[in-house]
Amino acid sequence: MTDRPLSGVGVVVTRDEPADGPLAERLARAGARVVAWPAVATAEPADPAPLAAALAALDRFDWLVVTSARAVAAVAARVATLPAALRVAAVGEATAAAARGALWPVDRVPETYSGEALVEAFRAAGDAAGARVLFPAGDRAAPTVPDGLAELGAAVVRVEAYRTRPAPLDAERCLASAAAGEVEVLTFASPSAVDGLARALGDDAFAHLVDRLAVAVIGAATATALQHRGLAADAVAAPSTLDGLVAAAARAARSRLRRIS
Repeated sequence: MTDRPLSGVGVVVTRDEPADGPLAERLARAGARVVAWPAVATAEPADPAPLAAALAALDRFDWLVVTSARAVAAVAARVATLPAALRVAAVGEATAAAARGALWPVDRVPETYSGEALVEAFRAAGDAAGARVLFPAGDRAAPTVPDGLAELGAAVVRVEAYRTRPAPLDAERCLASAAAGEVEVLTFASPSAVDGLARALGDDAFAHLVDRLAVAVIGAATATALQHRGLAADAVAAPSTLDGLVAAAARAARSRLRRIS
C-alpha cells in the first residue's frame, strides 16, 4: 500500500478547522487535494454561567468526562490545572490526545471509541455508582453518555461547553466544484457536519452529491446521521480518529473507482 493513498484525489473537509487544520494536514500528507467546505462552526455557550460555575467547583467532582476535543479545549481555556483527585475519561483516542495535550491525566478510554463503549467501560469498572461526574459538551451532543452513567448510579452534571452552528457556505460554488469533477470524496467528522452540509446545499442536492461521490465518516453516529436521510457512507473510520478518517477516505475513493469503472 502506497504511503500516499489519496494521491491526486479531491477530498472535501466539512469539519470546522482552518485550511491547515489537523484533518486537512493529514489528508494532504496522504496526497489528497484538500477542499474546504466547512459546514459547521463552533461558538461560545449561549449562557456561560453554568460552565463557569461547574468549573469553579471542579474539586467536588470525581470524574470529568469528555466526548470531543472541543469540550477539552473549552475546559482547558478556562482552567489552568485540574484538581489532583479528579479523574478524566475520554470517549476515544482523539479526545484523549487532546486531553493529554492539555496536560491532563487520562484515566479511562474505551477500547471501542463510542459513547456506548465508554458507558460500558464504567460498567465494567464498577465505579460509577455514587460518582460525581461533570460532562461538559456541545449543545448537540447525544445524551448517550450522561444518561448511561446516570443509569449506573452516577450523579451527572451536564453543562454546555460550546455550541455548534451551521457555517455560512457558498452552496453554488460547492456544487459547481463537484460538477467540474474537482472533488471525489466527502468526509464527515460529526453528525452535525452531515446536517450542516445538507442544510447549506438543500436536501435534494445533498442527496444527489452523496449518491454520486464517495463518502467517508468518522464513526457510527455520523454514519447514522446519513442513514436517517436514506443515505449511506462508503467507509467508516476504524478507529474513529482523524487518522482513521483519512484511511476511510482512501477506502471510499477506491470504492468509488470500482463503481464507475
